[in-house]
Amino acid sequence: MKQILLIDDDPITNYINQCTIKKKFPNTEILIFEKSNEALNYLERYTENTYLIFLDLNIPIMDGWELLDKILEKRNKLKVKINILSSSVDSADINRAKEYKIVSSYLIKPMKFKDLDKIVF
Repeated sequence: MKQILLIDDDPITNYINQCTIKKKFPNTEILIFEKSNEALNYLERYTENTYLIFLDLNIPIMDGWELLDKILEKRNKLKVKINILSSSVDSADINRAKEYKIVSSYLIKPMKFKDLDKIVF
């Protein structure tokens, strides 16, 4: 089963993104996680699924970078396609994200419907 995971600590952003994604992928289940560790626990439990992930970098406790590293450690068990969705326009963040082979794209918040045209799932 294919699922989309939104990982962002802002519930309003998650709601808006969920509505935007539903328009593009109407028959896909969307799961929302406000804490990275909860998302990681879910991914570790359900390894048989394929996931399209939209990940914010600035999340308390375990930030997006740390979550990326943990997913990378488990990449042989997980089927993920990760898209960074961040408010950061810092070129250092964008370049750092490009260094992760599991990152498909770097999108700037707010999510736009046209951004999803580039996403293959």
